[in-house]
Amino acid sequence: MPSPADRPVTIAPRKPRPGAIPQPALIVGSAGAAPLVALAALAWFAPQTEMKAAAILAVINYGALLLAFLGAVHWGLAIAAYGAAKRDEVRWAGVVWSVVPAILAFVAFYPPPRIALIVLIVGHAIAALVDIWAARGGTAPNWYARLRKPLTLIAMIALGACVFVRTVPS
Repeated sequence: MPSPADRPVTIAPRKPRPGAIPQPALIVGSAGAAPLVALAALAWFAPQTEMKAAAILAVINYGALLLAFLGAVHWGLAIAAYGAAKRDEVRWAGVVWSVVPAILAFVAFYPPPRIALIVLIVGHAIAALVDIWAARGGTAPNWYARLRKPLTLIAMIALGACVFVRTVPS
């Protein structure tokens, strides 16, 4: 009979708490926010005005990209609900909302930088509210709303910080 020291050690994976944010979503979501934070820091601390201006434009571009992605999540949720229900209708609200963030992101490319940043801040705030409503209504998983709250706060702080960089034209 083998002794306890001779038996292989196995560690059972921990079961996540019900409703917990899945680790991959938390890690990838946080990693997705990192460039926005880094670019906002560069906008504040870059030694040259040209570098600050380039960082702010990159913040606008990346913030717009993130906002469009948030809308695409709702397109995916609507399609998944359609496929799961095997029905011939897609919920209009989810599909219509899914393109609104991309339109707001597109609009943010054209005004002066301060206004573009404000458009993106408002867009991210609205997207977070819609995500919270979607989770409460059962369209999105509950953990998604809990993930979105801190990520939205990070995005809004990074975008908002750039509004106050001195070299940003009105």
